[in-house]
Amino acid sequence: MQIRCLVAYLYGMLSFSSFADQVKQHANGANVLHLNPNRIEEFKFALPPEELRNQYARFCSNIYQQCDVLVRKNATLRRTRDLLLPKLISGELDVENLETNTGDIAA
Repeated sequence: MQIRCLVAYLYGMLSFSSFADQVKQHANGANVLHLNPNRIEEFKFALPPEELRNQYARFCSNIYQQCDVLVRKNATLRRTRDLLLPKLISGELDVENLETNTGDIAA
């Protein structure tokens, strides 16, 4: 449990703190940004007591997992849209008589 708690805390801290903004200031490269690993080591952050990290992990781990699933689903939907849209616009794919079930989606 201890490693999982630390991973959840670090994931949240790196994702939702000023870390990304501070790192971007030290990154270089024209097309792909590169960062010296020493810059990451310079980032200062608070490390709460283990019990607080455990509580955080219990609360956030499932949320982070759900977010990861949704990100993957969105990527799949984006790829599907990018494949279908040109075919719809060109008329290659006809959906005029297509039956759809939209469930409970409100208009």
